[in-house]
Amino acid sequence: MASLDVKKSTEHLPYTAAEVDQITSKLYTAIDPMEDRFEKRCDNIYFPFDVRLSGLDSHLEWLQKEFKAIHRQFTSKHQISASIDRKAPASTNKHLVASIDTTSTPDAEQLLQNKMESMHEELNELSAYAYDKIGWHQTAREMLTADLGD
Repeated sequence: MASLDVKKSTEHLPYTAAEVDQITSKLYTAIDPMEDRFEKRCDNIYFPFDVRLSGLDSHLEWLQKEFKAIHRQFTSKHQISASIDRKAPASTNKHLVASIDTTSTPDAEQLLQNKMESMHEELNELSAYAYDKIGWHQTAREMLTADLGD
């Protein structure tokens, strides 16, 4: 019985340098648009995420400064101010009645506690948002890698 396939599977076809250059050129021509597409898709994933993380960093810095300012206000209100002239007698107005209803206004400690709770809640929300975006971008990246692998 005669075989229809006269070429052996281990036989290599001879290519000229020009043919190899032409094949290589076609491969690069096909790869370049895919690389551009891949870069654009990665940029669409990376840059919004990077911008959001930078925003989170800035917001965290702002919250830390706000916390420090409140803390400074709190500590300055509780420090005893020294008299300008230590030799002078204490104020003669010792028995002044406060004209502001201090019983209905929250004290500095309560304000500080409220601000800290608010900051904590806000940071938790921002953290949850960031982790949600990380998961979405990771899934998108995996899908993109799978698409480019096909």
